[in-house]
Amino acid sequence: MQTIQQSGRTIAKPDHFIDRIVWGIFGNADDPQPPHEYMRGWSDWIRHILWWFRNPIHNLTFYVIGCADKDTISTGKDPTTPFVLPRGWNWAVTRTVGGWFPRPFVSHAGRWLRWYAGWRPPGGAFGFKCQRNRD
Repeated sequence: MQTIQQSGRTIAKPDHFIDRIVWGIFGNADDPQPPHEYMRGWSDWIRHILWWFRNPIHNLTFYVIGCADKDTISTGKDPTTPFVLPRGWNWAVTRTVGGWFPRPFVSHAGRWLRWYAGWRPPGGAFGFKCQRNRD
């Protein structure tokens, strides 16, 4: 079992409740603009719309439900990565520094599938994923 601590992470959030809802659903604080190489040759407005559809609730999963903007302590089998590769189980529990609420995470990389559920280590973003294993 390992323990890691993440610190010095902050992000500016809107002050008002309605602004925070809009920011959580439609915002992407980490990558607000599509990179230059994304959908090269398409018009800018189409690139921006498709960029938003790529991950529409980024701020919600990272900063409203998740704890990616807070100092955290993660303890688990390998809290530095979501998957133990090439195959195996991984788990972690993340808490904010000084906080009491446990944020669980579990993942498995098997012969055919790879999946996870919970607050991903080491960043603390909330999510679910299931994909075919190509290893």
